[in-house]
Amino acid sequence: MKTFQLIPMKPRVILPILAFLMITLVVACKKSSDSKEPYDLTNTEWQGEGKVYDRNFKPVKVQFKENRKLEISFVAVDDPTAKYTFTGTWQKAEDSDNVVFEYAQGLETVTGTATLTEGNTKMADGKFKSSGDPNQDAGSFNLSRQ
Repeated sequence: MKTFQLIPMKPRVILPILAFLMITLVVACKKSSDSKEPYDLTNTEWQGEGKVYDRNFKPVKVQFKENRKLEISFVAVDDPTAKYTFTGTWQKAEDSDNVVFEYAQGLETVTGTATLTEGNTKMADGKFKSSGDPNQDAGSFNLSRQ
């Protein structure tokens, strides 16, 4: 009677196979977590609240128009009849969540920066900076896609 004996694989054969599987798994996981879902802001409207220097505004409305044009309007909380509207430009790389827009306010240029979150429906913790004092935040905003 013949008996068969299972011959265990030698560690020299098992280790490279395990290493290959681990590297493949790590690379696959990294690719899926690093990839940004492209999102085009063109022809979208966003609304929320903001603060510029010591004044609160609600609503703050931002329209991202074609050809990278932008319209932003502010309604003062302390005087709802006071509405301020400005035009400017916006930019966002297709593979990024970062949004940057600029508009002229008098002699200064105001830059807004934010990161898209929650499935591209929110811009939370956005910051305004003014060309008059670029090292200090001029304000903040939180917007939601309408």
